[in-house]
Amino acid sequence: MKSTPVIQLNQVTKTYENGIIAVHPTSLSFQEGTFNAILGPSGAGKSTLLRMINGLETPTVGEVIVQGKTLTAKNIRQIRSRTAMIFQQFHLVSRLNVMTNVLTGRLYYRPWWTSMFYLFGKGDWKIAQWTLQRVGLIEKAWERVDQLSGGQQQRVGVARALAQCPQVILADEPVASLDPVASQEIMELLREICRQDGITIVANLHQVSLAIEYADRVIGLNRGRVVFDDSPQALVDDTLRTIYSATP
Repeated sequence: MKSTPVIQLNQVTKTYENGIIAVHPTSLSFQEGTFNAILGPSGAGKSTLLRMINGLETPTVGEVIVQGKTLTAKNIRQIRSRTAMIFQQFHLVSRLNVMTNVLTGRLYYRPWWTSMFYLFGKGDWKIAQWTLQRVGLIEKAWERVDQLSGGQQQRVGVARALAQCPQVILADEPVASLDPVASQEIMELLREICRQDGITIVANLHQVSLAIEYADRVIGLNRGRVVFDDSPQALVDDTLRTIYSATP
């Protein structure tokens, strides 16, 4: 018997004011502790889907349920506190050191005014130190992040996500800006986090090979529609043509 999904999308649709439908009616669920990869061409709706899960976009129709709660304006901060994001361009504060960037992952748990002065408690510091050890960057804690390589900066992004103590990590093209070696390191780190911590990961990817190697499940999007939802082993040539075809 399966447990309650940690994420549920019930007939979710996103239509922009210009009439473009980014996501057609879509229902998906994601189980706890699974690594889910989303594939599709540019403009397929991958980023919009992730942004709706995190409340950065509001569905035009349908509902998003995260950790058993329907996402609303009233509970969005609470849900985001346990739903971390990892971005393609890292979204770090370049003038700050690594430790402070990681500590920003604790802001969801601090009074709003503390964010103005980067005030954190002892518990926050311990969590930040633990996450930096986890990603192998404790020796870089006091260096400015703009002095790090791209792969190291993305590891800071992973550490910041872990500092939220999340149940879900959403990764939007987390290795698109990295070289092949750094890409493998980040994907291995995310898989380890998924396996060891039971954190659900939903990652948008361009690299089919990485989805096959690291994901438990692959979802294919094309023009805002789910055209594939199965194990990586089912990604045969005909399936890939369907996912990346100009006319799904």
